[in-house]
Amino acid sequence: MKQVILSSLFYLWTLPGLGQGFDLVDHSPETSLHPTDSDVELFCLVDEPYTFCSWRFGDHSCHHAADNDVTGTNCKISDKITWNVDGTKCGIVIAGVSQEERGQFTCSLTLEGPEVQSLNVKMSIDVAFPSEVAFTQKFEDDSDIGVIAGDQEIVGCHASDGFPKPSIRVALGVEPDTIDEENDVNLVEAEVGSDSSENDDGTINVVQYFKFTPTIEDCGHFIKCEAVQYNPAGEVIFESGPNVIARKIKVLYPPQPLQEPLEDLHYSINEPFLDLQVVFMASPAPSNNQVIWNINPGTYEDTDSTVIQAGDLASLKYEAFPLNSTGHTNVATLRIFNPTSEDAEYIYNLEATNGIGENKYNLNLVAHLNEEDVFIDQASQTSRPDYQPSDEDDTPKTAGMASGSIAGICIVIVLIIIIIVFVIFAKRKNKCCFAKKQSDPEKNPEAEAMNTQEGDQKKLEPDEKVPHPN
Repeated sequence: MKQVILSSLFYLWTLPGLGQGFDLVDHSPETSLHPTDSDVELFCLVDEPYTFCSWRFGDHSCHHAADNDVTGTNCKISDKITWNVDGTKCGIVIAGVSQEERGQFTCSLTLEGPEVQSLNVKMSIDVAFPSEVAFTQKFEDDSDIGVIAGDQEIVGCHASDGFPKPSIRVALGVEPDTIDEENDVNLVEAEVGSDSSENDDGTINVVQYFKFTPTIEDCGHFIKCEAVQYNPAGEVIFESGPNVIARKIKVLYPPQPLQEPLEDLHYSINEPFLDLQVVFMASPAPSNNQVIWNINPGTYEDTDSTVIQAGDLASLKYEAFPLNSTGHTNVATLRIFNPTSEDAEYIYNLEATNGIGENKYNLNLVAHLNEEDVFIDQASQTSRPDYQPSDEDDTPKTAGMASGSIAGICIVIVLIIIIIVFVIFAKRKNKCCFAKKQSDPEKNPEAEAMNTQEGDQKKLEPDEKVPHPN
């Protein structure tokens, strides 16, 4: 019975904080979580100077006497552990903690005197490892991911070899490197659910699936996947960035309807050619053989229809230019050579397809015999959303002044100049009604005498005989 009592007293005396004159003041948390590669300090502090201090981890330990200054020197547990001793504090520093240092460390302090006193403090540390993040299924490809506008997409994200268990989130945003809490759109988890498993080393794997429906405006944005890990206090352990992966999406959609219907295209039959243009949005851009112009005879039933694809020439009447694509904007141009009034009776439409879908665009022509009639519609013509000048002629044939009108104006100006010169010449030579009137004989006697003499001379012709008086 006496032996049991002594054993119990000895056990209570060795507990932390117990022991006569040798009390524990402070120590590191009993359990703690630290990011991998971070430096970790463990310590125990007593109220009186100790004689010896030792640390044990697994089968390894290191010791030092209080009268030796060992701060900064190696603790034999590991090459990564050094002593950190200050007064009545005995501590160690683990440089760049890793998986190898996960476990329990024990701090032991001894006070020698009439009676030897000692106490032990146990501390467990855990190491947080960032998960490796990867997309699954369709989004595994490193290149841009094509998604169809309006179709729901499933995004799978896999976080592996992480601790503690990661929480996955997927967002859609403009920047690829981080998830912007304010501007990015967080995707909703799909009904297919999630899955998790634990590895032999204690790390955890998680797979989750999310859904979203892309729009045309999402083209060029990034789908981003991130694994977020928290410590026991609910704080994020690793900053956003290193464990974020992104895929740029390319939104695909068929040729789109025009925002406003095409207005009638007014033209003059005096022009050498007329360009018909349709500007439409599509992704991807159609190839030339997917852009087809149809010219139907309309009221001319005895005339065959004309079908011409972009980049081709149909006889000497029509030429379809190659499709001009910039980004998602596509410009299709059909040139009509030597347009006549009959061309306005035809039915023109453009068919465009890109593998995602197709669309048809109809155009109407209005012919004018006089170039000036076209000017009435010039303002509305150039303000159309689908209007663009031809690459080969900066001034479209449906707007602006034609070369025939300019030549006519030049001829009129030249005629006016000729008339002015002729009038000036006639006035100087007294050749027309603009000549000055004769002076009054009473006011100018000399002029009157000269006029009388000239009159007498006119009366006597050279061959005329003057009769002799009888």
